[in-house]
Amino acid sequence: MGDLINIFIADKTVDDLNMNVTLDVRLSSLLITSSNSGTINWIAYNLPQDDNSIINHLANDTFQLSNNSSLCYVFPNINGSYGFITSELSYDNSVPNESVPIISIYYMFLTPLNHQISEKYLLHYARNVSEISYISCSTSYSEHGNVCLITELVESFQNSKLFITYQIDFLSSGSIVGIHAQFPQLMNTNYSTQFDIQPLFYGGAVLTSWNVKKDNINKRALHPIPPLKKADITVEHVTNMTTNIISNKGSIIGSNFGNNLNNQTTKAQFIVTKNNTHILYVVYGTTNEWDIFVTNIPKFRNDYD
Repeated sequence: MGDLINIFIADKTVDDLNMNVTLDVRLSSLLITSSNSGTINWIAYNLPQDDNSIINHLANDTFQLSNNSSLCYVFPNINGSYGFITSELSYDNSVPNESVPIISIYYMFLTPLNHQISEKYLLHYARNVSEISYISCSTSYSEHGNVCLITELVESFQNSKLFITYQIDFLSSGSIVGIHAQFPQLMNTNYSTQFDIQPLFYGGAVLTSWNVKKDNINKRALHPIPPLKKADITVEHVTNMTTNIISNKGSIIGSNFGNNLNNQTTKAQFIVTKNNTHILYVVYGTTNEWDIFVTNIPKFRNDYD
């Protein structure tokens, strides 16, 4: 068993109550971030690659978000930078006696070595939409570089809500390659749908979807848990979870594993390991009953460099 290493960050202006840890795609460094009143604090560390190396502090700095913006997601780019997804709420008051909400989703990228944060690039613009159910982004399973899945509440009527998930393919430089709507879902007003996409080391991706109670909208009902990241978030009534495999050409080929989750599922967490194994852990109800589902995912290329 390896030595336990503490990373002291108390003097680095990161709020440990609002902390996020993101690993790069080669598992050679990590970025610790936190958001406080529009200020993003970040610290980068090099990770040991052999028994003789140690965790080294690489760089740290801060940058400021624009007004009415909030940090939604952080993910690693294939070129070694880190992508930041932010949302910005504004209102169109051009119509008398009417204020139309507008949500804009932006992308920026941070290069830790030179402390530079890029300008923000518009990825998605939603008019008359006041609720984003979920955002998940990753390095892409295609030549496009990166992909974001953005699920928004489009319309409410009677006892139902219409959610639509948009897939946005874009380069690490911020240029959008393609955007299209998919996965429309009509939900009971008490539930929201969420999607999460995770890249695979050997090409392709894992696409996971689930439903959560209204009280848990905008919270992660399921949590991808790479090493050194907070393990899980517990919520009630995770239902209709499905997991599919996406090939490196973008087609859904996969199987539903773990799709027997029911209304009594109170905790769920998943991870894709370095050898392309998907591990799903669930706890049922308030009892001590639990399951672990292990699935070996096909490899679409010979290595993950």
